[in-house]
Order: sequence, then C-alpha cells, then structure tokens
Amino acid sequence: MGAAFTFSGAISGGNETTLLSMIEAMLIHRMVVFGNPLKAGGHYGVVCIGKPQDKELEACRSLGERAGRLC
Repeated sequence: MGAAFTFSGAISGGNETTLLSMIEAMLIHRMVVFGNPLKAGGHYGVVCIGKPQDKELEACRSLGERAGRLC
C-alpha cells in the first residue's frame, strides 16, 4: 500500500506532477495507492506550499492514520 505527500516553496512548485509521478512508481510496483480526499484535501495526496501550517500537518497525520488502518 502506498500514499504520497509533497512540499514546495511556491504554488507553481510542481506538487501535482510530483504526486502523480510518485503514484505511477507505486503502481508499477503493484502497490495499492490511496488518498484521503475527505480529510487530507486531495485525491492524489497531501500538498503543502510553504511552511507547513496546522491544516497541512493535520492532513498528513490523517493520511498516516488512514494508512495504519488500511494496512
């Protein structure tokens, strides 16, 4: 199983492309990929732009907790 998150310093930092590349690599290795769209803010994974705030940190925690429950 796999999940992904990215961090960049700018809104045009390529977060979505990076997430998709990471997911592609997981799929090549036959991993089951998941996100947490209701709590983590995106179907592909968590994205943080700039210094992580409480919202982004909570989204990462939520995604990690979901990973623990699914595994």
